[in-house]
Amino acid sequence: MDDTIAATATAPGRGAIGVVRISGPSAWNIGLAIFRGKSGALKRITPRYLYYGHVVSPTSSEQLDEALAVFFRGPHTYTAEDMVEIHSHGSPLILRRVTELALSQGARSAEPGEFTLRAFLNGRIDLAQAEAIADLVSSSSDAAIRQSLNQLEGTLSRQTKQANDAILRAMAPIEASIDFPEEEVPPIERQEIQRLIQSAQTIAAELLSGSERGRIAREGISCVIAGRPNAGKSSLFNALLQMDRAIVTAMAGTTRDTLEETALLGGVAVRLTDTAGITDTAADEAEAIGVQRSKAALDAAEIAILVIDISQALCDEDMAAAQMLADRGYGSARRPIIAVLNKTDMPHAIAGAAIQNMLAAAGVQPLTIIEASAVEKIGLRELESAISQAALGDQFAEHAPIVARARHRDALLRASEALTDAQKTLISGAPLDFVAEDLREASARLSEITGYQVNEELLTIIFRDFCIGK
Repeated sequence: MDDTIAATATAPGRGAIGVVRISGPSAWNIGLAIFRGKSGALKRITPRYLYYGHVVSPTSSEQLDEALAVFFRGPHTYTAEDMVEIHSHGSPLILRRVTELALSQGARSAEPGEFTLRAFLNGRIDLAQAEAIADLVSSSSDAAIRQSLNQLEGTLSRQTKQANDAILRAMAPIEASIDFPEEEVPPIERQEIQRLIQSAQTIAAELLSGSERGRIAREGISCVIAGRPNAGKSSLFNALLQMDRAIVTAMAGTTRDTLEETALLGGVAVRLTDTAGITDTAADEAEAIGVQRSKAALDAAEIAILVIDISQALCDEDMAAAQMLADRGYGSARRPIIAVLNKTDMPHAIAGAAIQNMLAAAGVQPLTIIEASAVEKIGLRELESAISQAALGDQFAEHAPIVARARHRDALLRASEALTDAQKTLISGAPLDFVAEDLREASARLSEITGYQVNEELLTIIFRDFCIGK
């Protein structure tokens, strides 16, 4: 923490602008040594103002690049330390030379995530907010961005602190009676302690209930497109991707293997898998292997789209496809299914009631049924909305605290278990020492989320995944 660190803060590669970031006690001195204003060395610096000038070598006065520089005075900075950012042209060579100049003046190369680590260690953000920064940088969907910003603003931290405060209030009279047994302390109101424990349990349960939606918002979700041969699965796959990824012909059975691509649908990163048509009478070995791979994709996916060709009469293969989904648990809240009646631009050969009866006979309860035409791009927006609803549900509130990381979920589960143990021990009338021990465990687990109780090994694991410069 006594060192001054420097690194390129913009992404690798060429660009119009690149930024070199310097942070630490000597940041300003280093910045003034390697940057000259339009009229020479800067004499008086106003923090947070952009200065125009050149990056120069302190030893030879050689001009390296035309640039802008901004000086920040701690603690009102990203790291809560003095900082300098130099905005040069985005050549990798120029950025490397600017960084080398900073290193020649006493800075050292920043480790991955060290700027954010310093922000955490200096108390500007907590650990959950630091992780939100990493998630925001790597966001691949609108839902992931909303979730990361939500956590960065401290909603998860506030809820966790509220639960921990209730635990500490429950612990206080118990600890007082243990530490000062001979002193006159107010009598312990077990009912009030029980209420405080219940309050903390409620908050933990609410956070855990949204953990699956948080994971999906952060990581995306897998969705398989299934149905009988020539139902239009590949055409729908291409339409959702807005590209011709799968080969489409009028001949049934064109798709012999599974194809997978990721698309942003309804603000969610969706890993779409196009499958071979489900049939029990494969014409050859290649088609049989394709069907087996389709079944494996169904086993692995989280959402299924059942495609039914509305221009053709229902057949045994439609029933087989629907039955295969039902056998794998699709149609439940855990594995939703969306039924798509494709080729709606063509004359209909099936009545809605017949489709409903077929799905019911197969044991499939779809989240919704959508009429669409992959060729004419009809119903695609409704399908995207249905996928988003299936992935995130209706309760993915923009400002609600959502648990997205496995580390947070694990800490909440362990805290919840400790709170349950404390409640049982309290109700049983056992010595309060045991209640206090369970409450200490619950408090420690919640404190892991925000980093108020955290070891060096965990910090290393968390920050090693950050990019250098962040």
